[in-house]
Amino acid sequence: MFSRILYPTDFSSVSEKAADYIHRLREAGAAEVIVLHVIDSASLMAPTTPGVLGGIGATPALNQRAIDDWRDSATAECAKLADSFTAAGFLARSIIDVGDPADVILRTAEEEGANVIVIGATGKGHIAELILGSVSDTVIRRSHLPLLVIKP
Repeated sequence: MFSRILYPTDFSSVSEKAADYIHRLREAGAAEVIVLHVIDSASLMAPTTPGVLGGIGATPALNQRAIDDWRDSATAECAKLADSFTAAGFLARSIIDVGDPADVILRTAEEEGANVIVIGATGKGHIAELILGSVSDTVIRRSHLPLLVIKP
């Protein structure tokens, strides 16, 4: 059934809640968990200030050291999550990637042969999702895999 789970996390409380559901899937035969954290490439950029010609585009908002620190922190958090899944009897590993979160989640699910994606959804509401976008909403609309969506 759902032997290989992709678990994208942003380390929020709703993502933690999703991890609890994954532990319950062990009893249903789930065997492997791939913990994924995506560093949103858009958050690494800042809009340019308006200039004489309009200043269209973006510039790096963080220096390489800040990005490396972010990656190191995410790697440590994902390792803790993978260890907790291993302790519960799963095969578990983690992946850290940079890009558009929804795109990376969907690509990773395909590349890793996931059977299901277990994802937390913040539930900001339709207006906020129209303005801000929603990673979980995009994954729900574009995924060809079954999803377990966990709300707060």
